[in-house]
Amino acid sequence: IFENVKGLLGQKFSGFFSSIIDNLSEEYTLSYKVLNSKNFGVPQNRERVFCVGVRKDIQGSTFEFPIGGTANLKIQDIMEDSKDFFPPEHKFYSYPFKDSQNFRQYNRSGKHQKQQSDRVYKFSGICSTLAARESGRPFFLTKDGGIRKATLLERKRLQGFPESFVFPNKTAQKSFNQLGNSMTVAVVREILKNLLIKG
Repeated sequence: IFENVKGLLGQKFSGFFSSIIDNLSEEYTLSYKVLNSKNFGVPQNRERVFCVGVRKDIQGSTFEFPIGGTANLKIQDIMEDSKDFFPPEHKFYSYPFKDSQNFRQYNRSGKHQKQQSDRVYKFSGICSTLAARESGRPFFLTKDGGIRKATLLERKRLQGFPESFVFPNKTAQKSFNQLGNSMTVAVVREILKNLLIKG
């Protein structure tokens, strides 16, 4: 099993992706598909291409990808009771913003309200792809009207990690990076279920 960004299927990387498929196809029957984490029980819009290879010497080596459910979880379903809001005098509250269904688009960066890093996600919506190397994102707008950073526990929940999971010898920032680079556990679980059923 391997996973990468959806852009791997685009024209820019078509030759690179084709070479991967050609090399692996010598020994494996390959299937690939774009899956979105939001369809697998987490409130995160994360589209990734998954490729599954089954050895050709295994009978019935074709693989069917899971469809995903319709749990439609929202950010409020994974939020913990944290009151670590930005204080009222924080400049975040003074920026203009545009409202949408899932988030408020602020213009902190001065780049015409298009940057994902300038979004504050509503508790009643879902968030965009959890990224590595960004200790601030995502920001949440709570029911109390406060703005705060997502906690480590909330980030784990966004990726479907068990709450008991511990990052050994990791600083908070390194844990954030690892979560941003990880595959969503809930998606991998469903893929593995289909493989095990097949076996």
